[in-house]
Amino acid sequence: MLSTLACASAVTVSFQVGERIPGEDSNLSSQSPSRAHQAGLLYSPEDADIGVIIFDRSYEDTLDMCGGLTQVLGYSLIETNLNRYFGVPIGNTTTKFVLKQKLGKIPITLYMKGGELAEVRTDMSRFADHSYKTGVQRVDLDGMSATKVGSFLVVEGGN
Repeated sequence: MLSTLACASAVTVSFQVGERIPGEDSNLSSQSPSRAHQAGLLYSPEDADIGVIIFDRSYEDTLDMCGGLTQVLGYSLIETNLNRYFGVPIGNTTTKFVLKQKLGKIPITLYMKGGELAEVRTDMSRFADHSYKTGVQRVDLDGMSATKVGSFLVVEGGN
């Protein structure tokens, strides 16, 4: 079974390849490794290089998009055999691929330096457009100011 666990900023993400998932009547969220904060169900779409369905412990439905998951996926393409599995050739200086998420196709660029991954750049404009279309509003949380952007609540931490 092809699977990978990766950790970025103390958040663990698990990737599972689509043909390895249980049948339709199974609860997918119960199949995620217990150590993972997020799970990405990877598949081969016809109109992109890689497709992903994103599950998160803190969200009841699948996520529309996750920039952090795309960063971990970029790292996993370099450090595991996922690039060969999905036919994404890794270049010496840059690698570009298209990731299909719930919001649509997302361009991702991997930048290499000295044979190692230096940066993963994800085009988040589709997510930003979606968030602004679904609404941006100020929210008061018992005296603490926050901003609701789409389905997410953004709270500025402070001292």
